[in-house]
Amino acid sequence: MLEPGADYAYALRGLAHLRRGETTEARADAEMAVRLRAGFSIPGEAVLALGELEQRDTGAARARVTRLLRELPNPARPSITEAAWIGRVLVALGERARAVDLLERVQPRGARFWFYLKAPEFDAVRSDPRFARLVAESRPPEAK
Repeated sequence: MLEPGADYAYALRGLAHLRRGETTEARADAEMAVRLRAGFSIPGEAVLALGELEQRDTGAARARVTRLLRELPNPARPSITEAAWIGRVLVALGERARAVDLLERVQPRGARFWFYLKAPEFDAVRSDPRFARLVAESRPPEAK
């Protein structure tokens, strides 16, 4: 069950649907997240872009992520949520260096950022030394 106004919950459920290959359900949840806009619109938009990539609509996904980057309130210091969601799309687009550039601008780093960096959508950049440094800098002391 989801709280009807919980846009972030819809984005997360949409991402779960995508990971299971359920693109129709993912799109419906992502569209609901964007419509609600109770918090960040970026997670829902990112799920829509990832869904577009699943459907091989690279142009639509690229246009969406370009718009999201242009609309960032503070591009020099994106929030953890902004950078993590947009970064997932950039990695999926094959723009790995650009994704890591965005993630490197996140401050502060810590457990929350580390948690986001553990997402499977970042697997393609795990071996990047810059990404590995971000993970190491953000890792909580008790995490292995």
